[in-house]
Amino acid sequence: MKLQNRHLKIRPYLLYGFAALVLLVFLGKNTAAYEAHLTDVRNSAGPPLPVGAEVPEFSMEDSDGAILESSQLPETSTLVLAIVGCPYAQAALSDLNAKEGVENVYAVYIGVGSKEDQEKFEEFTRNYENLHIMLDHKNSVKWSFRTDSYPTTFTLKGGKIVQKEVGYLGGVTAVEDGGEKDEMRNP
Repeated sequence: MKLQNRHLKIRPYLLYGFAALVLLVFLGKNTAAYEAHLTDVRNSAGPPLPVGAEVPEFSMEDSDGAILESSQLPETSTLVLAIVGCPYAQAALSDLNAKEGVENVYAVYIGVGSKEDQEKFEEFTRNYENLHIMLDHKNSVKWSFRTDSYPTTFTLKGGKIVQKEVGYLGGVTAVEDGGEKDEMRNP
């Protein structure tokens, strides 16, 4: 007796569709778990650091791979947290780079990891000869300062945050200085 399976024949497109559905469900569950993990990390970190707070411990890497710890920063320094490819970060850093007498400014790029990101990073930072270009592969600086807004500029002096600028829009930034927020045009 020969078993006929002409009605049970599975079309390849149905099989591929089912496999895609299983993959989407699997990825959806992992994405939800990852988002929940990020929310837990953000909530445990607390709100962004205000002006007057102690400078947290962190480390960052220069383009040659040398590690710089927060304890090794000069007494007065500026950190600009940025994302590669962000036109606002590029404009803010170009303005800083063009200023006379700029010292101890560290452009800290968050999450540069892939080869494509590295190529964008190299193109993005090619003309900043007055700035120290740093990488935050492990998000040490990002999580230490508890910020998700880019660019964010922190001015550090004597182990404290003395000024904080969030964002950049054609020279106008929101500045927090001594607990008060004010809008000002950059000189």
